Amino acid sequence: MSIDEAAPLLETSTKDAPTPAPHPWFWKPIADYFPVVLVDASNGKFNKDGNYVLANHPHGFYAYGLFFSLILDAAGFEKTFPGVHLRAGTLAATFLIPFWRELQIAYGSIEAGFASCRFWLTRGKNELVREVLPKGVGKEEVRAAQEKGKALLLVIGGAEEATYIEPGTMDLVLLKRKGFVKLALETGAPLVPCISFGENDIYHAVAAPPDPRGA
Repeated sequence: MSIDEAAPLLETSTKDAPTPAPHPWFWKPIADYFPVVLVDASNGKFNKDGNYVLANHPHGFYAYGLFFSLILDAAGFEKTFPGVHLRAGTLAATFLIPFWRELQIAYGSIEAGFASCRFWLTRGKNELVREVLPKGVGKEEVRAAQEKGKALLLVIGGAEEATYIEPGTMDLVLLKRKGFVKLALETGAPLVPCISFGENDIYHAVAAPPDPRGA
C-alpha cells in the first residue's frame, strides 16, 4: 500500500468541492438525535467576503457539535453561510490510518500543521500567494490576491482538552496554544470563536484510579 503524504497538506486544500461535505441527508437524522443546532451570532460579518480562522471549544470526546454542524452540514451550514468553504484541521497521525484517512480527505480535512493551514488560507488566484509575504511583496498585496470565502476550523484545545470532559463544565486548554493566533496575524484572517454548548454533557468521564504504587 502506498500513501500520498502530500494530500493532507496540499491536495485537499486545492479542491473546489462543495463545503463542508456531501450527503447531509445521511447525517441529519443523527444530528437531530442530540439535537445539534447551528446559531450564527456574527450579525452577517462571517460571510464569503473574507477568510477566517474558526477557534472551537470544547473538544469533548469527539467534537460532535462541530462535526455535525460545520463539517457535515447536518445543521444547515451552507444555507446559513452561503459561499463559505470550510476545511477542518486535524492531527497528522489520523492521515496514516488506511480508509479512515480517505474519509478525512473526502470530508475536507487537512493536517493541522502551520504550513498546511497557512496554504489553505493564503491560496490565491496566482502564484503571488503560494508563499506568505514573498520577497518584495507587501502584506496588503498578498491579502488582495487571496481567494475569499475560506474558513479554517481548529479545535484549539486538542486531545488534551478532551481529558477534561465533565458534564456541566467547560474547562479549556488555551494559554499554551498560540499558533492559531500567529496564523491569523500572518494571513490577515479574523479569529472567530465557536462554542459547542453541551459538548461535555454527552458522556460521563470515568476518573482513572490512583496508581497503587503511589507514583
